[in-house]
Amino acid sequence: MLEKRLGSKPEIALIGKNITVKGELKLLPVANMLAGQPRSLNRYQHTVFVRDASQIVIQ
Repeated sequence: MLEKRLGSKPEIALIGKNITVKGELKLLPVANMLAGQPRSLNRYQHTVFVRDASQIVIQ
């Protein structure tokens, strides 16, 4: 839906653009790995869940 709105792939069309996203922000734990095994979860990644392209405003 976003690709149709932008007229090209978002990875290309949004380069150099400022965007505002309205969605649900969650902190997702990031596992610290040791020898390929998860050891602890003391870091977090901010992730915005967008369900519809209308939640994205391009300036």
